[in-house]
Amino acid sequence: MRYYNGKKNDNKEYIVIRHKIPGVDVNLFGVRYRAGYGVVAKGSKEYHRLKNVPRAVAQEFHISVLKTLNFITRDEEVNVIWGAAVYNYYMKHKELKEGETLERKVVRARKCKGQTKAGDRCKRDALKGFDYCMMHIAEDEKVKEEIDALPMMPVKERKQAIKNIVEEARAAQE
Repeated sequence: MRYYNGKKNDNKEYIVIRHKIPGVDVNLFGVRYRAGYGVVAKGSKEYHRLKNVPRAVAQEFHISVLKTLNFITRDEEVNVIWGAAVYNYYMKHKELKEGETLERKVVRARKCKGQTKAGDRCKRDALKGFDYCMMHIAEDEKVKEEIDALPMMPVKERKQAIKNIVEEARAAQE
């Protein structure tokens, strides 16, 4: 069964609502309640529908209340329960509440510089300390000579030898 969670929009102000009956786990007018708490965009169609239902909205809270709920142990659980739009709004206001900046620290893995047989750039993540993935590591200048000097051997042994060479080069860099 599908549930309509409303149009996902960054301009909406999300609030936490509490059901009059504690511990309610239900979807009502597209708003998911978990342990009696739900998140809805203030002023939205769902919000006004819930206001007309008796016992659906007992209290309204600021979005930062989510971190005090006992079933939210990690911030990612907000994303799992209520979706990405609510999670982004929650993180923005959580950071503001704690005095942190709004700039997100995005950690992205470097991509491999190798090319596929089709001529496209490889989409795999590069190995730590190198510019290439395990598939294209033989093209890296740091280990190219050692890998080229390997004698002919079975595939499994060759892969293990390349891994050892990569580990030694990584240890030498540190």
